[in-house]
Amino acid sequence: ITPNSTNTYCFETAGDVYKPSIKPCENTQAVEAKRIELKNEAGFNAIMKLDYTQQKPDGSRYSKTITTDETILGFNRFIYLPRDAAPGSQMTLKINGIATLPGGLLSTTFYQDSFDSKCYKVWGGFLNATAGLCVASSTAQKIKFKNNAGVFARLSVNYLDQKGNNQILSGNSISLLREDMIEMPQRQPGSAWYIALNNTNSGKEFYRVDYPGDITGDLCFKAEGVDGAEVGSTCDDTVGVTSGETRQIRFQNDAGYDAQLIVIYFMDEVIGGTTVTMPKTLTTGMINGLGGKFRLVTIPKNTSKGMAITISLQGSTTVKNDIWSTTLPADFAASPQPCFKVTGTLFDPSGGKCNQ
Repeated sequence: ITPNSTNTYCFETAGDVYKPSIKPCENTQAVEAKRIELKNEAGFNAIMKLDYTQQKPDGSRYSKTITTDETILGFNRFIYLPRDAAPGSQMTLKINGIATLPGGLLSTTFYQDSFDSKCYKVWGGFLNATAGLCVASSTAQKIKFKNNAGVFARLSVNYLDQKGNNQILSGNSISLLREDMIEMPQRQPGSAWYIALNNTNSGKEFYRVDYPGDITGDLCFKAEGVDGAEVGSTCDDTVGVTSGETRQIRFQNDAGYDAQLIVIYFMDEVIGGTTVTMPKTLTTGMINGLGGKFRLVTIPKNTSKGMAITISLQGSTTVKNDIWSTTLPADFAASPQPCFKVTGTLFDPSGGKCNQ
């Protein structure tokens, strides 16, 4: 319908408060506006909200929220593309469960011109409430998240859509020993993107990995640790760069305390036409002792020539937290793999090379 249209239109409503419907009168046809659907397949009530910027006829802008009522098992709701949204404005869609675990179930941001018809569903119970796409694509890139930490945590993806708009897609807030998965939407070809792990209660981001645009294939990440000392890694215990030509440094915790490995290396970057040597830092985070846990820290093969790589071992709540440090040459050999470890107790911490 155009703003200056002189045609007459007729629509009729049907159904009840749980399953309302609307259609053109007398079996005529009309093109339906873009919409987002919520299906409730869960043992709890759920609500869907859309936050956006409204633009008045005089050009003024205000924050506005569209909220569905509480849906129960077996029912669905729709939110249509708001006609009063400010051009180019960002929108945030949220799905929350009533009386479920904290943090909300799903959150995704997009822009008004990239609003598209989608279907989301909720399932599970109060203690394992979950939300996601109604139908998962067999070809889409999937990102899995395992929470082995003593906190509620969430996986999120920050990327550029095919129109170049920045988007954030957040998965479910999950508790210890639960898993979640995000189906990666279509990205702008060649654009960089990143994933992050967050403590849902505090909002703290405790792990992040940046990716170039050519990364394909399914990915898997996990969280470990406790509140205030969360750590993240890939599911195969890798921290750092996971694409291109790389080298790895192994860290083992054979001690009776939590400890971490910190790696500082340098990369040549072109800034304003000038090549500048920039420091980069990677850390394993404090990983538990007593279990012989390890991490593989992955760094690029082409670090800055002649710039040594610093290795530091640190303990948590020990009598000497800065336990040990050394350097590796910029061109250190990837094989045999350099390996460092911590040993001892809180009162007698020590560290060094694994073969010492």
